[in-house]
Amino acid sequence: MRVIFVTGDRFPKEGACTGLLKNLFFKGGLLERCTKIDVLVADDLYSDIQAEDYNGITVYHHNCLQKISVNDYKRIFFRHPILTIIGMLIKAINKKRKTVVKPINCKNIERKINKICSPKYDVIFSVMGTLDTVPACLKYKQNNPDIKFVVYQVDPCSSNEAYKPHTLKERQSFERELYETADRIITTPILLEESKQIYPQSIIDKMVAMEFPNVVPGYEDESGDGEKIRCLFTGLIYGDFRDPTYTFRLFDKLNEGTDFEIIGSIASPFDEEAKKHRVICRGRKSLDETKAELRKAHILVNIGNRMTNQVPSKIFEYISYGKPIVNICKNRNCPSLSYLENYPYVLNLFEEEDCFEEQAEKLNAFIKETYNKRISAEEIERLYEKCTPEFCAKQMWETINN
Repeated sequence: MRVIFVTGDRFPKEGACTGLLKNLFFKGGLLERCTKIDVLVADDLYSDIQAEDYNGITVYHHNCLQKISVNDYKRIFFRHPILTIIGMLIKAINKKRKTVVKPINCKNIERKINKICSPKYDVIFSVMGTLDTVPACLKYKQNNPDIKFVVYQVDPCSSNEAYKPHTLKERQSFERELYETADRIITTPILLEESKQIYPQSIIDKMVAMEFPNVVPGYEDESGDGEKIRCLFTGLIYGDFRDPTYTFRLFDKLNEGTDFEIIGSIASPFDEEAKKHRVICRGRKSLDETKAELRKAHILVNIGNRMTNQVPSKIFEYISYGKPIVNICKNRNCPSLSYLENYPYVLNLFEEEDCFEEQAEKLNAFIKETYNKRISAEEIERLYEKCTPEFCAKQMWETINN
């Protein structure tokens, strides 16, 4: 079985979907089950590398110049002035198009897929975190009906509140066409239940509910007994659906000797809020560097988002370390709650102003009582077997062979 995964993440360096894929390929054993696995990456940073080998996987790079930031334009202009100008023009055109699916992006990625795929692969996976690569995979399947097309949906589409409300009809139409065209759809348990309320049985029959394959018990604890207790959040903070202000204020009440740190990018104006509340911002790091920092932390922090149908994949990674987790919830229907209800060392706090001082006291007490406590790898595996790479890789293999 020859398989190619198409993703918008910077595989193998960073991104939530990159973490999922690496777990499935290497820890879960999917790479050994398949004759060949390759990855096509739609980079949002320009790279001169067209293809590279990564532990037996050929990683193809497609340079989506239209996604590059202003700082990246400045960095690459003198090396590639014409491509940079083209990218700026495409970005300007896309900005004017008030749509989710960008035709220029889709066409460019489709050309790349056509160049490297046919007739090389039996299965094409569209990793549906963002929608950057999904339309191109859909088009490829429509033009090449013999290939098996599998949607690996880790984020919602039609019900994704991160997108602008005016794109709802477009997303609904696109999602229906995608589901009708796909041979199989691997989605989350929450999104499967949601789909049952919307789609006919013919589509539901294609769907398989799979957990995030991010629970990997057995990480070494390197937190030690230093002078400081380190509380750590890893991930992106941006205003569309994750507002960290309440969390910043809450952790500003920490007792002396306890720090709150963030690894990841913080969008404006939250970067200024972070400074105001003594948050230590460490910037973006690679997956391996982030894992090293997680091993050194005492307490892991999740800042919940406002979406009730999307579980942050970092929750499962946090569980792997067996360390105490502080879970800040936007609402009482936070999807992380059901996954953490059996976790031995967790503090769920809700963003409620009238309870702010009380919650600050609970936070300090929890940290003091649990910062040096750990859960064994055996207990983690017993509680979260269905979230391990081995379980999920086997499920994915059975799905594409069915």
